[in-house]
Amino acid sequence: HVPGIARLGIPTFRITNGPVGVGQNDCVPVTTPNLPRAAMMSTLSAKATALPSAMAVAASFDRAVAAKFGDVIGVESRNRALHVLEGPGLNLARAPQGGRHFEYFGEDPFLTGTMGVAEIRAMQKHGVIAMAKHFIANDHETNRTTENVIVADRVLHELYLLPFEMAVRSGDVASVMCSYNRVNGPYSCENAHLLTDILRGQWGFKGYVQSDFFAVKSTVPTLRAGMDHEMPGVALGPLTPWYSAARLRAALDKHEIIEANLDTALARRYRQMFRLGIFDRPVKETPIQVARNAAIAREIGEQAAVLLKNDRGILPLDARSLHSVALIGQAEYATKSVAGCCGGSSDVIPFATVTPLDGMKRVLAQLKSSATATLTVVADDRANLADAVAAARGADVAIVLAGTIAEEGRDRESIALEKGQDSIIAAVAAANPRTVVVLKDNASSLTPWLDAVPAVLEAWFPGQEDGAIVARLLFGLATPSGKLPVTFPVRETDLPANTDRRWPGVDTSGARVKVTGGNAFGSNVATTVEYSEGLQIGYRWFDANGIAPRFPFGYGLSYTTFALSNLVVTPRAGDGTAPVTVRVTVANTGVPVVSRGRGRAAQAARGVRESLARARRAKSGDDDARSRRGEPSARRVGRSGAAVACAERTVHDHGRYFGGGRAAEGKRDDRGGGKALRPGSLRPARKALHLLTLGLTHRTIAGLVCERGHTCTVF
Repeated sequence: HVPGIARLGIPTFRITNGPVGVGQNDCVPVTTPNLPRAAMMSTLSAKATALPSAMAVAASFDRAVAAKFGDVIGVESRNRALHVLEGPGLNLARAPQGGRHFEYFGEDPFLTGTMGVAEIRAMQKHGVIAMAKHFIANDHETNRTTENVIVADRVLHELYLLPFEMAVRSGDVASVMCSYNRVNGPYSCENAHLLTDILRGQWGFKGYVQSDFFAVKSTVPTLRAGMDHEMPGVALGPLTPWYSAARLRAALDKHEIIEANLDTALARRYRQMFRLGIFDRPVKETPIQVARNAAIAREIGEQAAVLLKNDRGILPLDARSLHSVALIGQAEYATKSVAGCCGGSSDVIPFATVTPLDGMKRVLAQLKSSATATLTVVADDRANLADAVAAARGADVAIVLAGTIAEEGRDRESIALEKGQDSIIAAVAAANPRTVVVLKDNASSLTPWLDAVPAVLEAWFPGQEDGAIVARLLFGLATPSGKLPVTFPVRETDLPANTDRRWPGVDTSGARVKVTGGNAFGSNVATTVEYSEGLQIGYRWFDANGIAPRFPFGYGLSYTTFALSNLVVTPRAGDGTAPVTVRVTVANTGVPVVSRGRGRAAQAARGVRESLARARRAKSGDDDARSRRGEPSARRVGRSGAAVACAERTVHDHGRYFGGGRAAEGKRDDRGGGKALRPGSLRPARKALHLLTLGLTHRTIAGLVCERGHTCTVF
């Protein structure tokens, strides 16, 4: 925190880590050794709700889910008398090996910005400063404090800056965090072109800029570039604050800065503190609604899960016909809830967690099933793999819990499942043809065993409600209705960052650097990363190069089926300034599996020729209009067989880059997925009707709910 100045009426300014819940903060026991530094990574930090990962939120493709996510964070920050939460993270999954991608919203800049804006608005509604981070091109951890990212100006604006521009223009974000790395030469925190010319000059940002912890490298260039607030403001070994009283006084005495520079930096922060009521409320904690927020966390996790495979309709499982369920996996995935894990700013200390076995037992009891659930923990060296095979062979269904744990400060060497998890899945699948794989991933992962298993469910990092979320999805108490916010490749070499210079970077001799953590704050090793793939990251790369992914961006199945027909686009041609209306008829043709109503939205895609070697598609906005069976809604479809016109929403182009759209209002829909996206195709999607177009104009079309056995028309 920043100590207050009582004689001036300036309150203590309290800051907490994020972005997947209220992380470490200064609320630790006063007897904790090595304060105040210890508070930055203390397991004794004040407890909060450990939410699903931001990647999971992105998989919902639903502004309402992002708003719920931000609402819990905002409410609990206020409960803890905190003023700033360092989030959302708006970096892109350019190289899915990046250790912090679970903190971000995927590979598409518009989806990232859309989710970020909804979260920011929800947080700041509660008088909490949201902080968009990490500005800019801090897309992996290896050598993050010393590397120089070489990226073309157009690519920088159209991809990496876009989510931050949306946060400023549409989210009115109060703060932005500058990152550790260099961008085309200067460090981000002393880069006047980024912090002044673009952020304030082009976008009109009125908030303040804070540094990442120990990211400041100078006093005068940093202050004059537009960096207002240095963090953490305490010494750590050889690292000392650059905005110390002594250094600022020396710069003033040398006439390198003037008092007006200091006034500007302070005024930018104080204006946001006044705006969000921080000067007007006491620093006083209030009780957290633990049960309420846990229920919201579980709901978010359920809406985020992506059904990747479901041969023979093995899912949802029928609790009445089962006698035994075998849970199998290594300890990190099978014995505890998977959240941020192990270290870094994403750590949240939860009030309680639901383990996979506990969640399974609770759901079986809820369904009045006599089936037994067992857990076999496979050693990291797989020495007891035979025990897992025996458990699988003796069970009616085997559920393998696997994934790709990641954390701040450490990239992954590969997106392959580590510690031999592929061999565990293969052995279990050979022993039991009814094997379901549940993935808990940082971003995308490799699935070489896919043909051997009938069902795969991607649950991301589910957070504290892990066991409840997974069990409810597997048994149909909730419907997996998420879509992939990242592309899953067949081979790691299919990814765009597939050379040493693209990732993890090279040293001054041109040699590949070792994939390491990024916490070497005092390192002087100079490295370079080149974003030479240009605009072709994620699905754009796969499309442009004709590479078939394992699962494409936007892919996801459901427990029901749909039929789409009568697609009409009006007008069929235009100059990019007029609205485009898309109309399609959606019929829910599925057979009920549980008592809950099922709904869906649709996604449209249009192939557009490239004139300037631009990436083929830019993700559209996503609105969501949903209703459960029996609930009244302005967008609820009519009776079976009736075609009902649903609400229309169109967002106009906002200039050179994307603008923002309003969040949709409505209930949640549960709907299915379908075939891989291809130019000229129409495929199922989750929360909205999307028009995917070339370049940087977007149109947001309303979503709809179509209940089982019903037909509706959306405009």
